[in-house]
Amino acid sequence: MFPHYMHKTRSTRDKESWPHHVNFLRRNKASAKDSDSMPSPILAAASWGDPPFEPEPSEVIHVEAKEVTVQTLAQHSRLRTNAIYSKSAGQVYVRFELQLKLLKKAHELAQVALWHALRERWPEGQKCYYAHGPRSVKFGRTELYNSIRYSVGQHISEGVRRAVYNVVELRNAIAHPAMRNADDLDDLLEPAQNLVCLLGDENRAMKIRRLRDELERKATTCHKAILTYESLSHLPQARSQPVHHQQLYSQVVMAVRYRNESEAIARYGAGVIAAAREWEAKRTDPGEDDPEYLGKLAKRTDEAKFQKTADVDSEAAAVAGAKEQEEIAEQEEIAEQEEIAAG
Repeated sequence: MFPHYMHKTRSTRDKESWPHHVNFLRRNKASAKDSDSMPSPILAAASWGDPPFEPEPSEVIHVEAKEVTVQTLAQHSRLRTNAIYSKSAGQVYVRFELQLKLLKKAHELAQVALWHALRERWPEGQKCYYAHGPRSVKFGRTELYNSIRYSVGQHISEGVRRAVYNVVELRNAIAHPAMRNADDLDDLLEPAQNLVCLLGDENRAMKIRRLRDELERKATTCHKAILTYESLSHLPQARSQPVHHQQLYSQVVMAVRYRNESEAIARYGAGVIAAAREWEAKRTDPGEDDPEYLGKLAKRTDEAKFQKTADVDSEAAAVAGAKEQEEIAEQEEIAEQEEIAAG
C-alpha cells in the first residue's frame, strides 16, 4: 500500500551525500585524510587549525595567547588513555544515573567549546546558526549538514569537521538512553574530548578527561565488587547486588549459555562469570532484591500516584468552579428579570 514508506529518512539521505570515507559514528583514525590542500587566508589567519585526525607535532593553534600544539594538548589531557577497557573491567556497568550524568556533561562541554570557537573565529556562522548560545549547538547529522558543510575549507578544517561529526553518537546516546558498559561509554566520551582538543580548549579538555577518569574509577570499583560477590554471597548477612551488576550477570549468563564459553571468559573474565553463575543459582529478575532500586521505584510510583491525584483534584476543582460560575450567572439573570418585572 505504501511502497515508499520509510524508504529513506532525510538524515540518511543527507549522510549519503557526503564522501563515503567519512565515519559519522566511530572514530576512524586509519581512513582519516586531510582534504584541505589549499587552506584559505581566512582559515590561516583565524588559526582554526588544519590538522589531520592524528595531528602532526608541527600543527599549531592558539590557546589564550600562547601557542600549543594539538598533539601536546591531546597528550596533556591523556586523550588516548583507556587501558582498563582492554580488560574485563571495561565490560561492567555503572549506575544508570551516573551514565547519563557523564554523557550529558561531556556533551555540554563540547557544545560550549564549539560555540566559543565559532564566536571567536567565525562570528558570522555563530550568529547565523547558533545565535541563542551554546545550548543551541546541535550535534545532529541533519543540523550539522545544513551548517558546518558550508564552512569546510574556509573557516573549519576537514579535521575539525570530522571531529564534530564524531560527537553525533554522543548526542544520540543522550536522546536514546540505554545501559552501556564502561568501554562503550568511554567510546562516547573520547570523541568529545578529541573535538575540544582540536579546538584548543585546554580547560574543557581537562574537564572531559576528569569525567573519563571518574568513569574509570567507578568501573574499577564495580569490577572489584563483582569479583568478591561469589565468595561473600554464601555469608548469612550477604548484601544483595545492585541492579546494574545484576544486569551484567544476566548478560553474562546468556553469553555463556548461547555462545562460545571460551569467548565469554576472554571477554568477561573467569571471576565475573563465576559471580554470574552464583547469581543465576539464586535467580531473580534484575533489581528484585536490590532495596535501593526498589525504593526508587516505590518513590516514583508514589510520585506518579500523587500527581494523578493532584490532576484529578485540579480537574474536579475546575469543574466545580465552572458550575459555580454558571449558578451565579443564572441567579443574576433571574434577579435582573424580577427587577424588570417589578419596574
